[in-house]
Amino acid sequence: MTGGERIGTVGSYVQPTIFADVPRSSQLFKEEVFGPVGAFLKFETLSEAVEIANDCDYALAAGIWCNDVSASLAIAKELEAGTVWVNGMMTTWGYNTPFGGGKLTGGGRTNGREGLLQYLHPRSINIKTNPLAGLKIAKL
Repeated sequence: MTGGERIGTVGSYVQPTIFADVPRSSQLFKEEVFGPVGAFLKFETLSEAVEIANDCDYALAAGIWCNDVSASLAIAKELEAGTVWVNGMMTTWGYNTPFGGGKLTGGGRTNGREGLLQYLHPRSINIKTNPLAGLKIAKL
């Protein structure tokens, strides 16, 4: 639809780019694209939209644009992404909010309690405080 032109001569920078009517089998839907790129296609039902979104080996983040808060929460629960934004992308982020992906982008979490847990190595240590309690000592 628009964009896609290279910016500069160094690196791999492109203008913000929008693709429309992209087939579901396209690399734009099957692989992670880091950059100002959006790929859009039409769907008939919300369940079809969720199916399309989840039909990918990667699941770092997802975005929903919706005027109905209840519907957006129901959709967000069905998406397999590590982070789901509603009505904006990367607009709210707190150090106490866990961040990380799922599927092939599921390398753990950063931030929040979940992010701290991956640095811990929980273990059990059992100590008997009176080591002679219950022992019968025979006299020789």
